[in-house]
Amino acid sequence: MRFRFLSLTIALFGCSPSTQPDYYPLHIGDEWSWLVKVVMSDGKVMESSLYDKTEATVEKNGKTYFRMRFWSEGPPKNVEKTNLKRKGEKGVYAINGRDENASEEFEFGLPLYTGATWQHGKGENTATVLGLERVEIDGKTYENCYHVREVNADGSFSEDTWQTPKVGEIKSYSVFPTGITVSATLKEFKPGK
Repeated sequence: MRFRFLSLTIALFGCSPSTQPDYYPLHIGDEWSWLVKVVMSDGKVMESSLYDKTEATVEKNGKTYFRMRFWSEGPPKNVEKTNLKRKGEKGVYAINGRDENASEEFEFGLPLYTGATWQHGKGENTATVLGLERVEIDGKTYENCYHVREVNADGSFSEDTWQTPKVGEIKSYSVFPTGITVSATLKEFKPGK
């Protein structure tokens, strides 16, 4: 009976979880740019640009990672960092590039589906996939975006992100315990190879 239900689902909807579009692309040359808006607890607003580029592959501990370089331009200060990321059976794993002795941490669950949950990092945050949504950014509409909400154990921090097929994250909104909020919206995505 279960096999018949799965066959019917595939026939009706045209895909199974294993053929889900790529919601977390990792290809050399992928580039993202975002507009970031920080609202301080006193109401002061700062805007900056954030960039992310997949530069190369790196072998570490017998696994192949993609080197991801992030940098920002604008207030409150310019930041640059590098992380290593790879996809595994259950999701995306990352290593902090600033620490040669850093261990791999689970970062993002895959495949995405409504109701999926996972622990992020060292388990202090829980992420839940809330559902599929349509997102509009600067007149462009993104269909079939998974809305993911991550919260810490005491609920003092939350982050909502939206992932779209073949692009990845296109929007985020974070609330910190200090009352600071940070929002980011995609300006441009250039796919790599």
